[in-house]
Amino acid sequence: MKSRRTWSYLIGVFGLVLVLIAAGCGSSTDDEESSSGSGGSTSGAGDSTGVTEDTILFGMATPISGNASSLGLDGQKGAEVFVKWINDQGGSKGRMWELTVQDDGFDPTKKVAAVQYLIDQAKVFALWGDVGSQASAAVPIFEETGVPYLFPYALDPTIYEPAKPSVFTIVPGAGVQEEAAGNWINANRKDLKIGLLTLTSPDGQDAVKGFKASDAGKYVIAEQTFERTTTSWKPQLEALKSAGANMVVLHASDAWTAKIVTEAAEIGFDADIFGSTGSVTLNYFKLAGANANGIDAVSILAAPDDTSIPGVKEFLDAFAKYEPGYQPGTFALHSWVGGLITAAALDAIDGDDITREALIDSLNNMKDFSTGEITGNISFTKDDHLGTRDVIIMEAKNDHWVPITNWINADNAADKSANR
Repeated sequence: MKSRRTWSYLIGVFGLVLVLIAAGCGSSTDDEESSSGSGGSTSGAGDSTGVTEDTILFGMATPISGNASSLGLDGQKGAEVFVKWINDQGGSKGRMWELTVQDDGFDPTKKVAAVQYLIDQAKVFALWGDVGSQASAAVPIFEETGVPYLFPYALDPTIYEPAKPSVFTIVPGAGVQEEAAGNWINANRKDLKIGLLTLTSPDGQDAVKGFKASDAGKYVIAEQTFERTTTSWKPQLEALKSAGANMVVLHASDAWTAKIVTEAAEIGFDADIFGSTGSVTLNYFKLAGANANGIDAVSILAAPDDTSIPGVKEFLDAFAKYEPGYQPGTFALHSWVGGLITAAALDAIDGDDITREALIDSLNNMKDFSTGEITGNISFTKDDHLGTRDVIIMEAKNDHWVPITNWINADNAADKSANR
């Protein structure tokens, strides 16, 4: 396993000289605050809010309460462990990382308020690693202020299309993921009669659009949708069964997927079920029980317990050291990856001054950064702030998610597994 310091050479070292007037910085702080009032560095051009000679303060606005709290808490734990891990290596340019967290309750209005607090009151350097579709509501704040918004776990493609100068993500939209999945299904399955079962949300609609654009889109024979408040999927499954579907492609969370596979078994519907990235969690197996195994799914991350993946092993070793007894999940792993990318970008800044502009410029020049196979390699440009379009196909087997492909995208999704 390569260390973070070894990975950073993959980005390359590049120079940076940015001279910005206060009106052009997009920050809510003025020059005096950037140099001293908010603990900023006293040398170099740019906005160093949240940075002192010894520390860098990051913020996170994520669901700590509400119906997505388990996701947000797992992501928070991943960020906290990463902070301990990176600080034990000396931090970034000799500065220790710090993290402050606000609860957004999985609510767009609360999200905006939490983000505004972190920027205006806590005066964080950047926000990092939150969870949930409510992320979209906060994007205009980052466009206005220029504060870096790093790697929200949200499937809304408007987060990165078009690219926003200070907003970066490694989560391809649902449509990108489902197009890649559909191309792989077309290359690896025969006699297809596909039914779609998707959430009635913008990302659910994007998933349908992406799948229909794939090579397997021509085999869609029926479609059913459901609401966030749905508690039983038997009516939709009965409709897909009556239509003659022999595969059901989902856009659903782990809890919903678990209930769907259970109810499909209860009504004697033996179609293959193909899950979405939300299905690929360890919690899925706890919820689905005896019905869990045998489905496939598309994912944007390696399984968080797969020690055969170098980056996952390092992640689990860190948890064993700093949070013994805690079983980290998908969202902890996502926060960990965001930390790796951010740390590597900070390392690549020329000189010792850390500013928001320097971090953004460093990310814009990142090329083929390796996350240790937790994701596909990460690249950004000024005009493209989606770091990877790669996905991986997983199989639920022996109560674990097991990869059955290499990293693939919509252009090479015919990759076949050595295991099938």
